[in-house]
Amino acid sequence: MILSQICSISIFPGSISCRSHLIEALSRVHINILHQMEYGSDAYYLLKKWKDLLEKRVDLDNQPVYNHRFRQYMSKRDLLERILNISENLTMAYRLKEMYLDFNEKATPQNCEAWFNRLYDSFLESGIAEYTEFIITLSNWKKEILNSFHRPYEQRKQSNALSENINNRLRKSLCVSNGLYNFIRFRKRTIYALNHKIQYSITSKLRSDKYKKM
Repeated sequence: MILSQICSISIFPGSISCRSHLIEALSRVHINILHQMEYGSDAYYLLKKWKDLLEKRVDLDNQPVYNHRFRQYMSKRDLLERILNISENLTMAYRLKEMYLDFNEKATPQNCEAWFNRLYDSFLESGIAEYTEFIITLSNWKKEILNSFHRPYEQRKQSNALSENINNRLRKSLCVSNGLYNFIRFRKRTIYALNHKIQYSITSKLRSDKYKKM
C-alpha cells in the first residue's frame, strides 16, 4: 500500500523484466532437455557445466582453452555449437532468445513495429511450450513495448527502471525498519532520503507528525 502511494506504476514492464522472463523460459527448456540426457554423458556434461553459454551473452571467440573432457583446445563458440547440436528444440529456443535481445537493443522507432511483428510470429510458430507465457506478455504489452523505443529524454529508452529501483529501495527501508505504521512520517522520510537536492534546516515551521495517544 505504501509503495503504491509513493511511486506511480510505469505503463511498461521494462526490458529488464521481459528479459528475465525470457531467460526463465529458456532455462526451463534447458532443464527439461537435461533431464532427458544420460547422466555422465557428453551432452549431460555440456548442459550442466556450460549452461551460461545459453542464458548469457559472453565473448564466444575467446582464446581457446584446453578442455579435459574432450581433450582438445576449444573456444566458447565451439562449446556452444556442441550444446546446440544436442537438441533442435534447444537450438530454436536459443535462437529466439538472441532474436529478442537483438530487437531490444537495436530496434528504432521507425522499424520496431515491423520487427516486433516478425519476432512475435517466430515465437508463435516455434511451438515451444515454455515460451507460452512470454508470448502472452508480448501480446498484452505490444503497444507499450513499441512506445519504449521512443527516446524523448537524453536518448534514453523508456522503461520503468527508475520506479523499480525506487520500489526496491523502499522495500529495503521497510525491512530494515521492521515495518512502519506512520505513513506520513515514512513518506516524508522517503522523499528526503531519495532527493539529494534537499537541504535540511531547522525553521519555525517544523512540527511533529507523531500520532496523538488516545
